[in-house]
Amino acid sequence: MKEKFRSALGISYFIYIPLFISIINKAVQIGLLGEDNFITQIFEKINFESPVGVGSTLFFIIFYAMTFYIVKSDTDEIIVYEDDNIKNKIYKKLIIYKIMVVLTIVLCTYITLASNNIDILFTSIFLIVDSVLILYAKKGYLKSYLYNRQLQWFKEINNEDIYKDTYKWRKNVSLMDM
Repeated sequence: MKEKFRSALGISYFIYIPLFISIINKAVQIGLLGEDNFITQIFEKINFESPVGVGSTLFFIIFYAMTFYIVKSDTDEIIVYEDDNIKNKIYKKLIIYKIMVVLTIVLCTYITLASNNIDILFTSIFLIVDSVLILYAKKGYLKSYLYNRQLQWFKEINNEDIYKDTYKWRKNVSLMDM
């Protein structure tokens, strides 16, 4: 189950990184980050031109809709039972991703308001939606891993304190059958 979330996370990160680079590049082109600093020098050497903007709206709407549908349908398949310990673990692991969402919103809002450019507005919206999608997919990934009954059963049988990977669990179960 967690492999499905892994692919959604990988694709979302694959989109997030170029969008983030694009938004920083547009901030450098406008001069929001100053003229003589490390980031400005790097982007001036790269001479990166981003095609992301209003013209790519249809692509991103379709991409985000499909990714959200995949993550939502996989999240609905998870059987959640009442365990405060697991909820606390998930909450603690998601703090970093929540901070990422807030920082993305602050950065994109600042760059959009300072630039007053329609392409930057759309790139910012895409980046914010992608960061929220990453948070949602990571939450589903953690739920699928921590609420896995097979792992809980394996832990109780072997009296272990750590969670085993599903592949290792299957391997050990097949060895027990022999």
